[in-house]
Amino acid sequence: MKVVFLPWDDRLATLHLLYHVWGPILGGYPTDNTAVWALYFAAPNLVPTDADLLKDVVQKLTLRKHLTDEEKRLVDSTLVLKPPKILRDRAIMVYKKLKRQFKGISKDVREVVSKVHGKEVLKEEIRVFPSFQLTGAGGSAYKNEVGISPDVSFGYSAEERNNNLLRVLVHELVHIYVERDEIFDNLLKEISRKHNIPFHEVHVETLTNIIWWKTGNAKKMFHMHYDKNWKRLVRVEKQYWKVFRDWWKGGGDLAKMVRSTFLQKASLESAQL
Repeated sequence: MKVVFLPWDDRLATLHLLYHVWGPILGGYPTDNTAVWALYFAAPNLVPTDADLLKDVVQKLTLRKHLTDEEKRLVDSTLVLKPPKILRDRAIMVYKKLKRQFKGISKDVREVVSKVHGKEVLKEEIRVFPSFQLTGAGGSAYKNEVGISPDVSFGYSAEERNNNLLRVLVHELVHIYVERDEIFDNLLKEISRKHNIPFHEVHVETLTNIIWWKTGNAKKMFHMHYDKNWKRLVRVEKQYWKVFRDWWKGGGDLAKMVRSTFLQKASLESAQL
């Protein structure tokens, strides 16, 4: 497993800010309305940006590849969102600590991911880069990149505001590892389509829970929901936890168990989920 922490880059930071606000809207996720409107008023021309284009540009920048004219225009446009130095310095300070913290749990991440998805998904590197956020820490997964956003707002200590940032990083890394397991990834997509729910988040948050339990940061195997206020998703997570616990303790074919529970049982209708 190779996770590379890149230095601050205004271009990546602002592209991530755009993707982090705009991406959930495109994906049908619950969104922060204040952030959406702030982005609209700051740069209305950026709001309809295609998410795949953003992912491509982020990957090219992290790999130092040539950008097309369209991609260069997008990068130049996002720089209007560049934070002032005081906020950038706050983000960098937290990000450097995050890098040190990750070293202490990387072994547990490797162990859990390889147990569920095999060692092959760990071979290709993932590049992590810093951005910023004004309310709550956050992050997003791209192709082989993770943008991580420390909370740089004033009030309270940086540690209090960002105490969940390491868990956010693990969640986003797991997203990429899961997507590299093509068979399981397609199964999750199939379930998502059938039940009109982001089943990737159910699976990824389940693995993140397991990792947190393995590191000793949680007393219970399953202790946190992706979004506790998203009641429909919470019900699905509870069903998934039961399947996953049975597999973790007893072994077997996880994909087959998941397919049986969420695609083949007549009792599991979309209305119930």
